[in-house]
Amino acid sequence: MLRTMCKDRLKLAAHIEPREMPVFLIEVERPDHPGLKKVTADCAAIAARRDPAAKADNGAPLCGYMWAGGAITAGGLTMPAFAGLLDYIVERVVVDRTGPSGPYAFNFRFTLPGIQATGADDSPDFFTAIREQLGLKLTPARAPVETVVIDHIERPEEN
Repeated sequence: MLRTMCKDRLKLAAHIEPREMPVFLIEVERPDHPGLKKVTADCAAIAARRDPAAKADNGAPLCGYMWAGGAITAGGLTMPAFAGLLDYIVERVVVDRTGPSGPYAFNFRFTLPGIQATGADDSPDFFTAIREQLGLKLTPARAPVETVVIDHIERPEEN
């Protein structure tokens, strides 16, 4: 519906193409790190039931997560989903290179990149925290990223 409206009102023409861009690769630095706990729950069944009361041991939604500032509490999150979440934190596409994996439960506290930690907040910087707390690392790289390219757009006519 949104595509139709943009095409009709704005005469929008666009396409998607891969473009080489700076990214971060998320990789396992220390396998079997105790900060990542494998979740054995059937997340597809839980999603089908839409059971908001299902909670993991750490208080997060089972097969979901909670994010508040510099803390992510996951009750069951796959690495591709975690990588997508990290896109917003590091302001760059994060490509999952952790290999096949199921959902994990974890608690992750950090200081947001570009923010100076205050005396009241003893959270480590983001890149240190991901290594120490989860046994993962982010490596800068360049990779093709699917990008929306606008070919044509016009100002809408007044109503």
